[in-house]
Amino acid sequence: MTWTDQKDQIRKIRNLRNVQVVKNYKQYYKKYNHKMLFVFTEKSDSDYGYQYRRFVYNKNLNQKNKLITALNKHKIAYKLVDNYLDTLVYVEDVNTALKAVPSSVKKYCQSVHLMDESVAEFYRTFTTEDFKGMLTVKKSLPHGRYRYRVNFSKSSKKYLDIDESQLSSAAKLLQGYKGLHFPYGFEQRLVSMKRSCTSAYFYAENLNWLSMFLLATPSIIHSIELFKTEEEINKGETINEH
Repeated sequence: MTWTDQKDQIRKIRNLRNVQVVKNYKQYYKKYNHKMLFVFTEKSDSDYGYQYRRFVYNKNLNQKNKLITALNKHKIAYKLVDNYLDTLVYVEDVNTALKAVPSSVKKYCQSVHLMDESVAEFYRTFTTEDFKGMLTVKKSLPHGRYRYRVNFSKSSKKYLDIDESQLSSAAKLLQGYKGLHFPYGFEQRLVSMKRSCTSAYFYAENLNWLSMFLLATPSIIHSIELFKTEEEINKGETINEH
């Protein structure tokens, strides 16, 4: 089934003819491939007085409770994130979830972020045996060429036995390799990880540098994110072809 067929299938569900359906590439909480956005509160409601806002909040809380009750009743696997003005519901099976939602609540569904079946299948079969990593499917590679994003740990405990000169040397070692792209101030960010919970990362075309880096510096890499494009997936390319 193509993504267009999947989209049309959702719009055929009662009370969802005008819902916005957008393509989704991101897997949420390492489990959920689809996202539904419910808006129970109009932004203009916040312009009114406290008593009216409380009335609106209680009314919308009732709708949220109906949504939760329906999902639980039909044993839908989901995660709900309440942002007050809107409610995000992450699900594995979006069609079954939407059909389970009562019509009185369904009308508040503003958009559905739908993952193509081929992309969802790629997430299901992905393993991290070759490197400490995670998978992210994107429409295109970062800066059009980089296959990986390397994220350093934010935990100060990881840096207790490493002095700042060692971190600076590790940054310079990396900068000697080709095929890497560093954000502005990368070395300073990495060095400051010992003192603060900043974020340090860089992009890489390949992992040729990894073994040497791990020999020179204790493992302070939190994760290595692998990027694959939807086009590559639809061509049948595998994880290890790059």
